[in-house]
Amino acid sequence: MADKPEDTARKKLQQLVLKKVEDARRDRNKRAPLINETYRLTAPWRRRVQTSAESLKDAPGITDEELADIADATMAETIADFASDMISQFTPDNEEWTKFKVKEAIPAEFKSRAEGMATTVQSRVFEALQDSTYYDAAPQCFQELANGTMGVRLRRPERGGEQITFEPIEPADLLLCHSPTRGVADMRSTEAVIEYSEFKSLYGRAAKLPAGKRPPKDDEEVTVIDGFYRCWENPQGDRAWRRFVTLNGDVVFEQYVSDDADVDMIVARWEVNGKSAWGVGAAFRAQPAQRGLNELTSLIMTAAGKHVDTPGFYVDDGVANLEQGFEAGDMIPVSDSFDVKWWEPAGQLDISFFTEQDLRMMVRHALFQDKPEQKGKTPPTAEQWQSLEVRSRQRWEIPRGKIVREWVLPIVQWTKKELERQGQLGPYKIDSRIFQIVPNSPFAKARQQEEFVRANDLLRAFATYSADTFPVDVDIPATMRNLQQALNDKLVVVRDENTRAQIMAFLAKQQTGVDPNAPEQPPQ
Repeated sequence: MADKPEDTARKKLQQLVLKKVEDARRDRNKRAPLINETYRLTAPWRRRVQTSAESLKDAPGITDEELADIADATMAETIADFASDMISQFTPDNEEWTKFKVKEAIPAEFKSRAEGMATTVQSRVFEALQDSTYYDAAPQCFQELANGTMGVRLRRPERGGEQITFEPIEPADLLLCHSPTRGVADMRSTEAVIEYSEFKSLYGRAAKLPAGKRPPKDDEEVTVIDGFYRCWENPQGDRAWRRFVTLNGDVVFEQYVSDDADVDMIVARWEVNGKSAWGVGAAFRAQPAQRGLNELTSLIMTAAGKHVDTPGFYVDDGVANLEQGFEAGDMIPVSDSFDVKWWEPAGQLDISFFTEQDLRMMVRHALFQDKPEQKGKTPPTAEQWQSLEVRSRQRWEIPRGKIVREWVLPIVQWTKKELERQGQLGPYKIDSRIFQIVPNSPFAKARQQEEFVRANDLLRAFATYSADTFPVDVDIPATMRNLQQALNDKLVVVRDENTRAQIMAFLAKQQTGVDPNAPEQPPQ
């Protein structure tokens, strides 16, 4: 008996999905050693990425022997600082991440109204992000990005008024496939082992078992894969993406998704390499230095113990036997003709200390934490310090492209789409033909600070060359406003020209008794 058309379509879909899943597992296995090594050095409690058929639910952690090898926490602390800097650079909680701008080609009579619409949408989108759980999830996500890849699942509010929920995805649960035509993760999904009762509570009636399949028992463990893949035969149409769910290898749910803004699983990479969908992270470059730090710190601790509590020798009738070696603090008997002495270890702690400092700087540099530090006894001036900070900030332009394109913009676009679905944006529709979303750039911030430093130096030089005429040569109020704008400062208030003139006239009248604004009297 021939299969029904829907059964044939389901079989083809299942074959396609399972092939993508197997490709994704092979790709993940290639990255597993590097990811797991970062976990060993920085987060021993994290679940490891498995390269075999072991249960995802019972993935083993670090062993006692591996834990004993960790003697230095530099990389663990630096990754936490790295995540904090990534948040403040790309998704700060005290300012908007992007600007909704009207394109220049819009007619002037419509532009003013369009700018008002953009301001309203921008305000409401970032209010929603502030109210969401983003900043609960972001630290873990950006620590994962140190390994090269981070992922998050966005959950819509189930009831009116609830916040948008962000759920970090651990690499141990993440499956990614590489795009056939460009460097995007065109298949992204999570893999988990859960009880069937939990599966029913998550997917309910939406999941339909194949005909003739017996449903598992409620306490039976099942393997669930949930994700999206891009339909390259129609990449920009109403069927741009396809959502799917598999239960023990059977596709039990599938649905087309209209565009990128409807994909609620977001994946971002640090940089890509070859044909892998997984990113290459900054932490990979820090691993050799951290392994050296662990070894060196262990040697320093051993040498310090020998210096602090050295073994000694005392006179005895017997003869010393050192075949088994000796430990710090041991007292060793020797013959009565031996002078009593203390063992003096030959280890040089100062050389170890300076080598340790170099390795720590290598770890910090790899993770973009080589910030300005005072060298020597004389502290740098404020301008010198700010110049160093500018050069440090410029390095953040390296990952900017992928972080903005794969993380910042998708989150903003999904949030805007969700607010539209909830009716919270009213009649405001941001059309890409009229509006554009412009991300804030760390490099732009560094460039603004660099301009501030240069302007400050220039003003100081002008004041030195012509101290008497400086207020006449330079428009001080306008310059102050420009400097304030360069630093994006909203706290300092610079008075307007009229108020300033009134205050200056009042002060002059108090000092001289003559009103400078009074009309000139004709000579008597």
